[in-house]
Amino acid sequence: MKLLKNVLPIVLHGVCLLFLPGQLSAQTMTSAEPPQEEFIIVEKMPEVDLGHLSRMVIYPEEAKRYNIEGKSTIQVLIDTEGKPVRAVVLKSAHPLLDTAAISAVMSGIYTPAYQSGKPIAVWMAIPVNFKLRDESRSIFNTNEPEPKKEPVHRKPE
Repeated sequence: MKLLKNVLPIVLHGVCLLFLPGQLSAQTMTSAEPPQEEFIIVEKMPEVDLGHLSRMVIYPEEAKRYNIEGKSTIQVLIDTEGKPVRAVVLKSAHPLLDTAAISAVMSGIYTPAYQSGKPIAVWMAIPVNFKLRDESRSIFNTNEPEPKKEPVHRKPE
């Protein structure tokens, strides 16, 4: 990337004007897509239907076969209508898991962010955990082994 000296950038109503010595250039920045690295303060953050999102996550068979686990953090751009527009991997667990996480995040159901009472497009980060189930543990409490059950003795009649 070439570093420009003596450049005066001015942003006015979504248009970035770059003033160069002896030259004038204009680059339109869409207000629908804020820069990925920019932090935007909003009155109301976008929301995601976590139940729907968790049903959309499909553990890749190849990842299961090789016991690949981890957490992929996906950054997704939510537009003014609450639709996911673009997704990128912020933190990778494994390429197989990243692909599944992006697919789930892009099929999520969102509400848009609001600023000054109007919906705006913002980026949000969503962590997606991939954990294989250990069959020796209970599906309800993965921290402790399933308790042993005592046999039930009945009185003879």
